[in-house]
Amino acid sequence: MKRIFILLGSLDRRIIFLIVGLSVLIPLLKPEWVNLPIRPRPESQIVFDEINKLNEGDKVILSFEYGPSTKPEIHPMSIAILKHLYAKNIQVYGFALWPDGNFMST
Repeated sequence: MKRIFILLGSLDRRIIFLIVGLSVLIPLLKPEWVNLPIRPRPESQIVFDEINKLNEGDKVILSFEYGPSTKPEIHPMSIAILKHLYAKNIQVYGFALWPDGNFMST
């Protein structure tokens, strides 16, 4: 086992970068080579189903209660929900109680 660690430690870093790069690029370029099951979480499915129950012209209020520190995690979900609502021609009213939320919603 010690010998394996010594061998890995002596590898040229370009080879390590190449392996890491290929492990990222191959699934992006050839997704059919990597069959990963993508299943929505029950919570996501509930939100999706509730939005689908809405009729055109219905009104929805959406709160943007997050700041810059949580934007990478929460903002994509907000955008996905907004796109789904706009695709169904639903009126969206947005608000934020956090001072940063107003800037995040734009």
